[in-house]
This record gives sequence, C-alpha cells and structure tokens, in this order.
Amino acid sequence: MKDFRTSYSKTNQGMTIVEVLVAVVILSIVLVAFAGVIVGNIRQNATSGNRTAAAQVLNYLGRRAVEGQAAVLPAVGENSRAWNYGSLNASFPDLKQERNAANSDLYRAEILDQGDPVWSSLETESLVSYQINVCWRDAGKENCVTAQTVAPELVAAEDFEPIIPGLN
Repeated sequence: MKDFRTSYSKTNQGMTIVEVLVAVVILSIVLVAFAGVIVGNIRQNATSGNRTAAAQVLNYLGRRAVEGQAAVLPAVGENSRAWNYGSLNASFPDLKQERNAANSDLYRAEILDQGDPVWSSLETESLVSYQINVCWRDAGKENCVTAQTVAPELVAAEDFEPIIPGLN
C-alpha cells in the first residue's frame, strides 16, 4: 500500500499563511476603495435630493411671483421678502410637506426686487424683475439655487385667482 503523505508534492499542499495574508490585504484594499466610492455616491444622492427639493420650492414661489401674488412679492417700497429656515410651511400651508429632503422647513427662501427689466417697454402693464433664492444647509455650508423671473406688480390677496387652478 502506498503512503499518501509522502506522495503529494509541495505544490499540492495548499496555501501558506503568507499567501492567505497577502490575499486578505489585497481584498481589504479593494473593499476600502469600493466603500469610498459608495459613500461618495450616497453623499451625491443626498445633495441631489436637496437640490431637487429646493428647485421645487423655487418653482412654487416663482409661479406665485409670476402671478403677482402679494404673499410672495416684496411689499411696495421694499426690496426683498424672506422666509427663514422652518417658516415656509407656516407661510404657505398649501406647499407640500414631506419628510427628509422634501421637508420645506429645511429651506430658506428670499425674493429680491431687481427693478424694471431693461428690455421692458410695455405700455399696458408694469413689469418687475425678481431674483428668487432658495437655500439649504449641507455638510456645514449653505447651498442655494437661484432663478430670475419677471412678474406684474402686486395683486391683492383677495383678488388672486390661480392661472392654473389646482396647481397654485
């Protein structure tokens, strides 16, 4: 009978502890690099969600500004109107309230009166140019989305009728 212990060559004995440790180190380096990519993607996703929600708030305020609503436009003689963090939902109950990035209380907004548009020469209606800023906090700094729009002069709240009922 043959002795199996002596018939195996050194190449058939399996991996040494050094080979296993080298493989574990290489695998660890690859996993750490992969984890960094995943964390970066998660951060970018969160930033994109905040930017999207801020753009929705900006769109909401812009639509109301274009309609000349006194609720969003600076009062006569003032240059700006602002809402601090936590006050948008109280000021605009019809603004959708959701959780996480879509919570409008996580944003601040301001509408700045930029005066008459340079190109405006309409005799029938007085137009005003506005800059709308919506900002949020992310990783210790404030980010903002900004838009420009042109709107008619103020409309009294009791005279307001939405341009598209159900959307404003």
